[in-house]
Amino acid sequence: MFLGKCIFCGRCQDVCPTEAIKLTREFELSTLTIDDLYQVVELKMAKCEICGKPYATVRQVLFTARNIPKDQRPLILLCDECRSKVSAKYISYARW
Repeated sequence: MFLGKCIFCGRCQDVCPTEAIKLTREFELSTLTIDDLYQVVELKMAKCEICGKPYATVRQVLFTARNIPKDQRPLILLCDECRSKVSAKYISYARW
């Protein structure tokens, strides 16, 4: 994340749908090198329970789980490709 163009207006915090951005009073960015204005953000990735492929951040999965019906929650533990296959299987069984 690059802080060099941030004017600390707080708009990003206001519009963030997951409340992931929190501003603080620490905004003194005086530096002699531009590299000091970069921050590295490392987030743990969730892996698909079928294929093991990383597909979203754990925080994103937890946020989504709180906001969808309980019967759909197992589907958020799958990547898009596996979710499509599983959903298609349920739809094809429902037709018989």
